[in-house]
Amino acid sequence: MKRLRHAHICACIAVLAGLFSACGEKTGVDGNLKLSAETVELAPEGATAVVSLFAPQKWSASTSDPWLSVSPDQGEAGTFSLTIAAGKNDSDADRSGSVTVSAGSLEPVSVKVTQKAAGAEPKPEPDPLENNSTVQDWNEGEDTEYHKE
Repeated sequence: MKRLRHAHICACIAVLAGLFSACGEKTGVDGNLKLSAETVELAPEGATAVVSLFAPQKWSASTSDPWLSVSPDQGEAGTFSLTIAAGKNDSDADRSGSVTVSAGSLEPVSVKVTQKAAGAEPKPEPDPLENNSTVQDWNEGEDTEYHKE
């Protein structure tokens, strides 16, 4: 009976030790940085997108291009909502960039950001009579013949 009680107490201590050690971990399941998305597409007229970040330690974020921004751009360990923003893409070409999050010796993670071109303003249709007139002035009283073919 004493042996059974001793075994039961040892098992309880082992379980409690496991629980306490798991509570102290700040590295998540595998201790890596995690983003909720790998790609984001922003509207041509300018937009924002929100991506969730899990960081097991102090981290920082940077963008690959000046037309992109990310906020917040740094933080301590925890879960964060990163807001990725871009202004209007006035060019005639689509553009792409990235937001990269780094934390110490951990493998950095990135989200690819693409934005379609807003394009040039549509050109107005040419006036068919402007500089290419096929209409001739007709003066009343001139002889004109109409031939039906």
